[in-house]
Amino acid sequence: MKLIYTGSIRRANNLDLVLDTAKLEQSAKIRFLIWGDGDQSDRLKRRILDEKIQNVVFKGKVDKNNVPMIVSCADVNFLILEDSSLFRFDLSCNKSFDYLAAGKPLIIVGDAGFSIVEKYKCGINVREVSPSSFKRAIDHILEIDSEQKRVMGQNAREAAKDYDFKLLTQDLVKIIESHS
Repeated sequence: MKLIYTGSIRRANNLDLVLDTAKLEQSAKIRFLIWGDGDQSDRLKRRILDEKIQNVVFKGKVDKNNVPMIVSCADVNFLILEDSSLFRFDLSCNKSFDYLAAGKPLIIVGDAGFSIVEKYKCGINVREVSPSSFKRAIDHILEIDSEQKRVMGQNAREAAKDYDFKLLTQDLVKIIESHS
């Protein structure tokens, strides 16, 4: 199973959690593929070598135009939320919409006040930010049958449609016009 992350590799994205989870995840079926760059890249790559972590691969910086193709090749896409009051009402990371549009199950690690994966039943929201919790979510998705994964992917695409910028803009225009 390919778990894919795309985006910045900075402290706020807590990719140390991925490495810690990868060390717990002994299944040869699991690979974490990370696309992106940032000030934490070199340190994390050293951790992989020093700790002999076999199931994490840093793929490097990628052009934003290639992200849809990359995330559509995942079995599961994931993102990790930093502990921040920014997410107390909603999750609005650009990558989350890329992930949803890919039509793959999504694992969100972190506590958002509103969980898009719970609303649309398109993945798992692990609110406890720990390697063991992240591993349990991965193991759960690994265990479910292909039909359930297909439905999660279909639900993810439906969520992406609901958050399409053009549709949201049209809705906003209607609201503004109705109050003019």
